[in-house]
Amino acid sequence: MENISTYTLLFAVCGLVILSYMFSIVNRLTRIPSVLLLLGTGIFLRYVSDSMGLNFEIPPMLVELLGTVGLIMIVLEAGLDLEVTRDRLPLIGRSFLSALVIFIVSSIGVAGILYWWLPETPPIYCLVYAIPLSIVSSAVVLPSVHHLSHEKRSS
Repeated sequence: MENISTYTLLFAVCGLVILSYMFSIVNRLTRIPSVLLLLGTGIFLRYVSDSMGLNFEIPPMLVELLGTVGLIMIVLEAGLDLEVTRDRLPLIGRSFLSALVIFIVSSIGVAGILYWWLPETPPIYCLVYAIPLSIVSSAVVLPSVHHLSHEKRSS
């Protein structure tokens, strides 16, 4: 990591911004969320760099900082689109209950798959590992419903 110059880092960040813009165009055409395309690109680039013998070590504190800032930005961006009114409270309650049931079922399902795949791992660890995989981020959901009308997005 110490061999990376400022220009290399700047080009990499600019390249990611351009790639993100291109993926947002692909999103409009294919309805595949751009965040999933970016995740796939990151996994692919890691695979390529490992196969070429290039090893990048990112400090854990930087990963934690960027992850926290990214999560805050996603939550705040999603909160800007919310319109809470008294007549929508039953809809919000049903939506919350539905999301909770789907979250519990998917967490147990993913934990079961993990336990089947890694039988030596305690089931509670499998459940803990499954929880982040069972949460659907607003970064995936919001672009997916962006093309719907305002009435359909609200219901």
